[in-house]
Amino acid sequence: MAGTGVPGRPCIDDAGAKQLASLWGLGPDLQLDSLPSYDDVNFRVTTSEGKRFVLKLHNPLIPCGSPENLSLQNEVIRRLAAAKIPVPEVCRTTDGEDIVEVPQEEGVARARLLTWLHGDILPESEPKSIALGEEIGRLAGRVAGALQAMDHPAMKW
Repeated sequence: MAGTGVPGRPCIDDAGAKQLASLWGLGPDLQLDSLPSYDDVNFRVTTSEGKRFVLKLHNPLIPCGSPENLSLQNEVIRRLAAAKIPVPEVCRTTDGEDIVEVPQEEGVARARLLTWLHGDILPESEPKSIALGEEIGRLAGRVAGALQAMDHPAMKW
């Protein structure tokens, strides 16, 4: 069962995760793989058709798991996608919601489903070249441009 050991970290087993994924219309034949996380619980979800997603359950005891901050994160993802920057897609449930409340012993955790974005982890990419640094700089500029005019109630700068 995922979720033990860290205060507020959601507790959910594979059956519970599959039931939760069904709110997004996924299932019943899903492969779940736990993904590393300290405060939250994340699963890579693979459908029988081979489609991949990330099911995220956010710790209700830390601020980044609040409804306001998750709404901000979703808005950032949507703005970056609109700017043609590769980001996962925020999925909506069959009821049209993009954040679902999941009661837990220590509060209400919130769950989201994102599409899987395949890629390499940069520290594991070898070798680091000047061209890679330039590419990262261009991407950072595009991100800054896409978010420049953003305004959201959870933004506290």
